[in-house]
Amino acid sequence: MAFSSSGILLKVSQVPDWERRAIRLSLGLVFFTTLGLTLWAVPEQYREEWGDEVVQSCNWAGATCAVVAASPLIGKVAQLSYERTLGTLTGGLLGFLVYDYGIMLLPDSLDHVFMVCCAAIVGFVSCWLSNRFKLDASMRLFVITFLIVTFGADRRDSKSAMGVALLRTGGIVCGVLLMMGLTIIVLPKSATIEALREMKNGLKLLTELNVMVWTSKHEAAEQLKQAALKARAEAADAAAAAATAASPA
Repeated sequence: MAFSSSGILLKVSQVPDWERRAIRLSLGLVFFTTLGLTLWAVPEQYREEWGDEVVQSCNWAGATCAVVAASPLIGKVAQLSYERTLGTLTGGLLGFLVYDYGIMLLPDSLDHVFMVCCAAIVGFVSCWLSNRFKLDASMRLFVITFLIVTFGADRRDSKSAMGVALLRTGGIVCGVLLMMGLTIIVLPKSATIEALREMKNGLKLLTELNVMVWTSKHEAAEQLKQAALKARAEAADAAAAAATAASPA
């Protein structure tokens, strides 16, 4: 039996979209929640140094899976993954620069005022960039990651902004990459395969329409032929009747 990859892909493409998203999201959440719970089992003396932050990063990775899994198409997931990764990295980098270097130029009494003003500016700029370059997903993650890194580092004096930035952005990026991999591996669906499937259905309907047209045409031709034969027979009968009536008795 000949192997047809296109036929298999067409059959896989018929799986409902909600089932694709459900399977991929379930696998992603199982991975990151299991990882987080495993880290909680690490001895406390080691967990105090890095465990809590990594567990929070696993939580952010799981939340990212839920956001990225919104589309079943490979191309759309790739686009969302790229936008979220871009927003996450830029937001984390800016948050690190603001906290680790920006506040060093100001007196301690103005640190919080400076951070609040930066947050407002970031919010305004993100809306402008979203409208200008059509990067809604990137700008949302840009603002969220900036706030997490900047105010997360401020809330934990023992953790540097660099550490918070790496762990938070790393968690989100890991969630994006995992969902991208699951989209490619688990019941993949692409716009190209969908187009082929719709084209196949269209050709099937066109063939049926062609058969109907030709059948109707032949039936109409047969009906016209029968009508013509009937008219000729009636004309012959009428001519014979007229000849009989005209002949002398």
